[in-house]
Amino acid sequence: LIYKLKYIDLEANLNYLILMVTKSNIEKFIVQELSRICKKPQSSFSVDTQLVGENRSIKSMQLVELLLKMEDYVEENFNSEFNWADNSAMSETWSILRTVGSLAEHVIELNSKK
Repeated sequence: LIYKLKYIDLEANLNYLILMVTKSNIEKFIVQELSRICKKPQSSFSVDTQLVGENRSIKSMQLVELLLKMEDYVEENFNSEFNWADNSAMSETWSILRTVGSLAEHVIELNSKK
């Protein structure tokens, strides 16, 4: 038998795995908070749930409450600042707030810039 050995960059793969687990945890946190804030079952929300725009799934006040929770979450878990008050945050096309998934991805990017 001939075995082919393949070089695996363990550090890069480990960082990728940690990144994916962290993003998943952030998405779960966001869905849990949406469920609590909107008083709907968690199954009503997913990573594709729209947070801004014409087809958004939540009201403006619910979004503000979620973002205040996200400020606390990012500060406590990543020791970073979460700035959602700039003009691009509310853009339907480019916003970090388009969906639950894009919001979670933004939190990951904040952590990776440290």
